[in-house]
Amino acid sequence: MEEIKESIGKKRGRKKGTFGFESKDFSELEKDAYIKKWLKLNDDKDDCRKRLGVFQKYVDFTGKTPTQLIKEHHKDRQKEPLEQEEIAKKNIKDFFRYLRDEITDIDGKKYTERYNKKKGMSHNSARQYSYSKIASFYKRCGVGVEFLKGEIPREHKNVKSQVIRENGDRVSLDDEKVLLKKIREALPYLRTKTIFQCKISSGLLDSDIFSLKMKDYEDGLYPDFRVCYIEGNRQKSDIRFQSFFNSEAIDFLDLYIKQRKAKAKERKARGLDYEEITNDSWLFADLDGNGNQIYPDQFRKQLRKTCEMLGIKNLTPKRLRKYFNHIGIKQLHADKEIIERMMGHVGTVSAKYQPYFDYPDDLAKLYSNQLDGELCLGNGNQVKTKISVLKKKVEDMEDQVKSLRIAKEKYEANNIVLSKELIDFRKEVMGIFQEIISANGNTENIDLGKIWELGKGRKLKENIKPKEFGIFTEKETISKKNLRKK
Repeated sequence: MEEIKESIGKKRGRKKGTFGFESKDFSELEKDAYIKKWLKLNDDKDDCRKRLGVFQKYVDFTGKTPTQLIKEHHKDRQKEPLEQEEIAKKNIKDFFRYLRDEITDIDGKKYTERYNKKKGMSHNSARQYSYSKIASFYKRCGVGVEFLKGEIPREHKNVKSQVIRENGDRVSLDDEKVLLKKIREALPYLRTKTIFQCKISSGLLDSDIFSLKMKDYEDGLYPDFRVCYIEGNRQKSDIRFQSFFNSEAIDFLDLYIKQRKAKAKERKARGLDYEEITNDSWLFADLDGNGNQIYPDQFRKQLRKTCEMLGIKNLTPKRLRKYFNHIGIKQLHADKEIIERMMGHVGTVSAKYQPYFDYPDDLAKLYSNQLDGELCLGNGNQVKTKISVLKKKVEDMEDQVKSLRIAKEKYEANNIVLSKELIDFRKEVMGIFQEIISANGNTENIDLGKIWELGKGRKLKENIKPKEFGIFTEKETISKKNLRKK
């Protein structure tokens, strides 16, 4: 044990900059290869420093370096199942209790004593540090720690801490929609706005949305309802979800995908690495332009910074999921089971609702009629652009209607002239007809050829069918000609 203490600088007289808890310089900790791997995809310097601070406490508590912790856990996992000691799991559980000031660390000191605190860390903070931050270190390094259901302490829910506040003022549920729109407009990047709207309209967690591919979006579109059906298994619990992106989310997605394609084309023209967007591409990609999967924590950080800028508290990605649940239950009332399946809360549904999820066409119609409009925030600046486009279309249509109206008036004027000419022609033909009757004595089997013989220099219109005037039975057409007397 003394050897371990020496390796992490736990003896008296250690220099600042080592793994000592009192040092704020994490340069030595950052040199560890596993720490580098853990923080590799995290581009938020502030968050990296917080993680290093948390891990420093864990190093102090266990008395082991990051490399020693990983190798110890890896070696334990290679043993026979019954022989495994689950050292990492035990360390994480004990670390949680240590932060709560319930047990001492390797030096026999409690958390409050070591860090000069008045009391132990709160339950929820200790839970997040231990079962989220520290657990992510093992998972990122390829030797994840698996906890069974019930092993992770439940989050202590404080109703007051869940109330959304803007500049200190409480935001009611009725005003929450207006606030969400305000946040969306202030979010950076079209991608972030799109994720925000997709979360509101589907009720899914970040990890579930970020696991979707382009083919999931394209195959799930319902053009008639302007919604997109999405399905899969939750990353967290492996429970099935079947939900939708609403019409507003689709508007954002179309713009986002169009922007990505334009960016890829531009990078290709400049000779840079670019992503080939196919059906197998991630629906949401990293901003590096190479089409890599988005890092799960990126959206949460951007949402947090935006809320801080606007003076908004207690609005988290999970709150967007709760908003969907609230609107869904409000709209569907007794059909709460449908909302639970959409969000992946239940693995099975009753026989009453099973047809909806076996053949989602009716579910798409239900979502479109009952939820789509309620989950739309109003496109803001996007709507202004869309309205201007629609105005242009309306103006073009009005011009077309005007042209058609003028054409109609010309047609009607020409029709009047033509009608008058047809009346005159009918009179003229009737005169000829009467002459034929006088010559033949009857109207049966009239030979049109006699019209030519009996014509008196009259000019007949071209391609006029005598049948149209109810005069002759033949379908023969009289051509335009000068009729001459024999």
